Amino acid sequence: MMGRLEEARDTLGGLPRCPVEQFISTLQWHCGLLSSDGVYQDHCEVLYALRDGLMDRARESCLAGSHEAWRGIALLDDKGRERLTLAPETAHRLLRGICDAATITFIRSSYEAELVVAGHALASADLWTALADRYFPALTGGAPPGCNRWDFDAQIPYTSPSVGSIVIDSLSPHTREIFGPHGRVSGDPSPGNAQEVHRKVVAGTDLLEKIDPGIAAFVDREITTLVIRNDGMGNATGSSSSPQFIGRVIFWNAHFPTVGVPDCAEQLLHEAIHCRAYRIELGAPFVTAAPSLEQVV
Repeated sequence: MMGRLEEARDTLGGLPRCPVEQFISTLQWHCGLLSSDGVYQDHCEVLYALRDGLMDRARESCLAGSHEAWRGIALLDDKGRERLTLAPETAHRLLRGICDAATITFIRSSYEAELVVAGHALASADLWTALADRYFPALTGGAPPGCNRWDFDAQIPYTSPSVGSIVIDSLSPHTREIFGPHGRVSGDPSPGNAQEVHRKVVAGTDLLEKIDPGIAAFVDREITTLVIRNDGMGNATGSSSSPQFIGRVIFWNAHFPTVGVPDCAEQLLHEAIHCRAYRIELGAPFVTAAPSLEQVV
């Protein structure tokens, strides 16, 4: 993976090489700096370069569907390409760098979904967007109904709930095969439990806004999707994120009454800092060489 990231950096003319200093600026909460230091933009440009590189390799190897996928991405407007490329599910595949049929199939279905979102096509099959914020059954299009539903019917277009720009995902295919803290595949929350977590998250972001609007804006930018999952093995609650799915945060058992609004606010901020660290490290690793024994001592 590092070879492809280095190629992307070379293509972009190099990225800032001061990751530790960038991360310290986050912890110091200079909110003006947070919005202008370019970390998020650098992250976007790396993913764009990785996307183009992957599509070039797929077409060079004549992988089935690769030419259609390349042309489909070109049909999207800037917003559609951004939504597709920066979605944690897409970023995961780009960072892995695996150029195979499954990756091309995902990209094809995702760009088709974006064309439907933009009103340029009808769904050729049942489609989810890469962001998991829209679902279209085959032969449907246009604007889906509002996000007041917490159940799912495969025959009805669906819009996922959101908080600010954060997509709340409790039932898309992207939530499958997520392993919980106890090593087993996590469970789907009931519609009532998912709605309760949404209520707490809304109140938690409102609390952050009251404390500091800059921090609230930081959380809204760094977290792309918030996945709600159940861990049925115990009473553990908490949150998690991963550098493999940059921008995706998972809340575990947040519907429990022991999880309050301040807890949700703290978890959102905690995981937003993680997401920012992952983005910084994507541009320049925190540790580039192992220290010698003398340096450690």
